[in-house]
Amino acid sequence: MKVLNLIALPLLFSSLFAGCSSIMMFQGAKTVPQGSLQTGAGFSGGAYASRHTLGKFDLVTPSVAGNAWLRYGIVDSLDAGFNVAVPGNMTADAKWNFLKESDGHIMTASTGFGYGFSVGNSDEKASQVQRVTDYIFPLYLSRDAGKYVTFYAVPRYIYRLTYNQERLAASLPATSETIYDNMWGAGLGVMFNLGAEKKQHIMLECQRTAVFRKADFFSFQCGAGISGDWNLFGH
Repeated sequence: MKVLNLIALPLLFSSLFAGCSSIMMFQGAKTVPQGSLQTGAGFSGGAYASRHTLGKFDLVTPSVAGNAWLRYGIVDSLDAGFNVAVPGNMTADAKWNFLKESDGHIMTASTGFGYGFSVGNSDEKASQVQRVTDYIFPLYLSRDAGKYVTFYAVPRYIYRLTYNQERLAASLPATSETIYDNMWGAGLGVMFNLGAEKKQHIMLECQRTAVFRKADFFSFQCGAGISGDWNLFGH
């Protein structure tokens, strides 16, 4: 029951803010401790861009999204997670912590790999359909400012495949396209670490993604999230 509650509560919270895809990260460079499960939820708002050349797709639209995620510490310095943006997109990723502030380095640094997927219809008749696949290569950088505050940044490279399909009328054949993009992403955030063991977190962050050399195609979101690390084995 405890594990089910830890999973269900973030999903319920994020559903209250559902509306569009999310580009939020809600994590710094530190990994979840080995054997612990992190659950979290957040919300964000801003502008989200849909890449296309077909005539009736919107380019940049306002967005409000809710996130819910789970992360598990596989071994020391390696974790993996699954993030759902209700109802827009899903991302699975793994993160490896290769530099630690606790070992005397100036900051904590991690890298990893993420896979994201989203699909959306414009209406019940699916006259416009868009499927987006992301391959994400991030670099996580964090620095503690005392015991309770952590500043973090997440620059990243994204290789994106966007499939669009448009049907102007039921009697007409559908028009489709696939677009391949090289993208960059960057974000800044601050994390407040709470509790006696600093296992509860509040995050405030802003993120931006864009296609290289295409200034008119971008997404920008700011939001807040909460998370907690739970030792599943009780020791």
